[in-house]
Amino acid sequence: MPHAPYLECLARRLAGERHTVVYSGDTAPAVLVPLAEGTDLLIHKAYSHEALRAHGEGMSEPARAGLEQAYGATHSDARSVARIAREAGARLLALTHLLPEEQPEILTSAAQDEYDGQIVVARDGVTIEV
Repeated sequence: MPHAPYLECLARRLAGERHTVVYSGDTAPAVLVPLAEGTDLLIHKAYSHEALRAHGEGMSEPARAGLEQAYGATHSDARSVARIAREAGARLLALTHLLPEEQPEILTSAAQDEYDGQIVVARDGVTIEV
């Protein structure tokens, strides 16, 4: 998946007899729709711009600008991930690999602007049945 040039990031589609699950880690929102087409569950890294700003608090202005530019180029914000889920026809969207400052209601609200299906904000120990 597209990410920083020195890192290999993967996405996987797992298909059983009746259900499919697609997982992607860090990636720019570019090429995942065909892989996720018709999936029951899309699990995808996501961030909110609010959490990214909070994550950069205390950094110098150039460092904060670099963080925001790097995230924009190599990660997917919640709206982009939700757009992928909508275009792929995913039945359920799970947002994962979150910034420590992430607030689930802000992340969900951003995703709901683009996707009207069920959204789960993943946390340690969460179980999702497909």
